[in-house]
Amino acid sequence: MNPPGIRIDVDGTISPLPDLSYESIRDGVGGWIEAAPTAASIVIYLDEEGKIKGLPLNPVANMLWALVDEFGCIADGDFLVGPVVVLGPYDDEGENTPLDADMLALINALAAEWEGAWS
Repeated sequence: MNPPGIRIDVDGTISPLPDLSYESIRDGVGGWIEAAPTAASIVIYLDEEGKIKGLPLNPVANMLWALVDEFGCIADGDFLVGPVVVLGPYDDEGENTPLDADMLALINALAAEWEGAWS
């Protein structure tokens, strides 16, 4: 059974979230939550003050964001720092939904690719 969502740490470690609650998302990112602009396939949450806090770059999260950044944020020089939480797309009422198995497999492949690039 897939977890409802995942946390991607700056070292590429992926860990499951216990649920889709605000508290789990906040604890996952380690601060105030903000959603990165993405395609409608996923939601990426991060610490709103991550850059102000000087959190390190999150390479795996940036690889993922590059695949779903339909607004050109990366091309404009933006990047993700600190741990991020990834969930499925918002539902019709704007609520969080679980991450699907295909997206989870893609994220795991990105993490393995990044890890392999450094070994």
